[in-house]
Amino acid sequence: MNAYAEAFRGGYNNEIAELALFNQAKLAIQLGDNNAISLLDKFVKLFPKSPNAKEATKMKARMLINTDNYREAVALLDAMDDLDAATEEAYQRVTLARGMELYKSRNFQGAIDLFNKCKSKRAKPELAGQAMFWKSESLMQMKQIDEAVKAYQEFIDYPGSASVPELPYAYYGMGYVKFDGKQYGDASMYFTKFTNQAANGRYEERLVHDAYLRLGDCYFMTKQLPEAVKAYAYVSGKKSADADYALYQSALIYGLLEKSEDKTASLKRLIEEYPNSRFILDAYDECASTYLAMGRSLDAQQYYNIILSRFPNSPQAAKAYSALGRTYYLSKDYNKSIDMYTQLYDRFTGTSEAQAANEMVRKIYSEMGKASDYVKWAKPRGGITDNAQDSLYYEAAYDAFDKDDYKLAKSGFETYLQQYPKGAFSMEAHYFLAQSYEQLKSKPEAIKEYSIVAKANSGDMKEDAAMSVLRLSGDNATCDQIIDYVEILESLTKSKDQRQNCWKSMMYCYVKGNNQEKLVAVSNKIINDPTTPQEMRTEARLVLVKSDIQTGKTGSSLTDLKDIYSKENNRFAAEAKYLEAELLFKQDSLDACKNSCYAILDEFNGYDLWVGKALLLLGDAFKKEGDLFNAKATWNGIIENFDMAELITAAKAKLKELETSTTPVAPEVPKSPK
Repeated sequence: MNAYAEAFRGGYNNEIAELALFNQAKLAIQLGDNNAISLLDKFVKLFPKSPNAKEATKMKARMLINTDNYREAVALLDAMDDLDAATEEAYQRVTLARGMELYKSRNFQGAIDLFNKCKSKRAKPELAGQAMFWKSESLMQMKQIDEAVKAYQEFIDYPGSASVPELPYAYYGMGYVKFDGKQYGDASMYFTKFTNQAANGRYEERLVHDAYLRLGDCYFMTKQLPEAVKAYAYVSGKKSADADYALYQSALIYGLLEKSEDKTASLKRLIEEYPNSRFILDAYDECASTYLAMGRSLDAQQYYNIILSRFPNSPQAAKAYSALGRTYYLSKDYNKSIDMYTQLYDRFTGTSEAQAANEMVRKIYSEMGKASDYVKWAKPRGGITDNAQDSLYYEAAYDAFDKDDYKLAKSGFETYLQQYPKGAFSMEAHYFLAQSYEQLKSKPEAIKEYSIVAKANSGDMKEDAAMSVLRLSGDNATCDQIIDYVEILESLTKSKDQRQNCWKSMMYCYVKGNNQEKLVAVSNKIINDPTTPQEMRTEARLVLVKSDIQTGKTGSSLTDLKDIYSKENNRFAAEAKYLEAELLFKQDSLDACKNSCYAILDEFNGYDLWVGKALLLLGDAFKKEGDLFNAKATWNGIIENFDMAELITAAKAKLKELETSTTPVAPEVPKSPK
């Protein structure tokens, strides 16, 4: 090594210098010298026309693979005209690896471009197959479903797919495509292929359990009920994420099979084992209604009263009041019955449930021979003299709506609400008026009417009204415009995906509005929900740490950040590592700060934003130490190697600031051999 270095530095003969530097680089590779890449880089720059320049480029590319610098390795190999077999395999490896980096950072189109490059080569068929699979997954993430189906099928039909570990996951992906397209027979076939493969190998349990759930759903939709119960039982037996859903679905099936005892047993297990389940309210409701159908009214009353105690404003509460009113009426406990119907009427005014409660109160007082008491009951609630006219106005408007005459319906509902703002059908009138406005393309008016329904105790209309406000508000709505309705929807929806989308919006808005209390609450919901994707839970944990940093509670921040980035490798883990470096910089722990920045370059180099930010911070650390030469070189490197505008702008600003300050003379750069 030293002899080659001396021969190169001597510079007496250009050919000797060229050969010496090339041999020094090759020997450095053999010895595992960390300086090997810089020697190869120097050789290519100094001797670009050398016969060995191409070989040096190949060697550098292979070295970059070992250092996980896939971006530069791809750029080097892309610049070469032709590749031999060994280099073509290296090309497949780096394009696949770089594609995976972009996939993890959610740059799916960029990832697809790399996967296409990988599968265009055939040196290593298994690598081409992997590229086909991840291209399919990228297309799914981009919601390009038709293209994803073609890509999955191309991979499944690929002759070498049997040797690719990802093949079972292609069955899983195809299963979901068919499931979302309501092709339940085809979907069950693919999910079965996946679960059969999973039984013979080690696959991620979360996906296996999810496949069994969807298999159960497919059987349920195709009325293969015993098979559905078996699929759901796999998940509930493992007590995995969504086991509560499996129990709830099993209970519904037992109801269809008229196995009431099995149904209530499943529901009770759900209630006992998953008290925070999104199906808990429905479980209480189903338990109560099942016991009522079995003639066990006392058991039914117990569950209905739990609903009223824990969920007094839910749509199920209206049903509970009505059911309790009915059971008390049948047992001739008229005062309790009237009390239930009264609470129903007062809490859910303007709904069909309230109107039915009014009719039952009228009936009970009539049967008791106390018509005057009904008049007293009805007086503070609008009286009884206009009921027929009230109904006439509403029915005329609804008749026009039902005939798709939205202009006439709009006029009718507006007239009804002017005459009876708190009438028996007021909530329904607001709801159908909103739908009429929407059909007439009057978006602001539709949002206004849906908002009234969403914020009231409007029974089954409440969830749809909240969803409609969000849908009509669009993607560009401000947090102030949507947050109330996101919160309403989150409290009502049983859809896992919809609830998680609500949580994302809530986190974003609470951060933006600096609402720390609600931010902590929703983040903890996400973290404690086993059905939430791991990346989203990592984001929630990071949000909590950032909240602490923002409020000056940094005592445990470094430990919390380490716990995040040491267990994950996603964009939020990369941000966590960067936040660690930033905290260390603020604490003047410059060596530790630089080490954290270097770690980002090594461990999270697929996340361009955080790599760029780490380099900006690294330059700041050099500057703070007085090493202005390396600070300038680092920021210039960003300008030369990144295409993200925000990073380039920041680097240029730092360089400009550096130029206006007094700078020491830069160290002398070694001369190239002559």
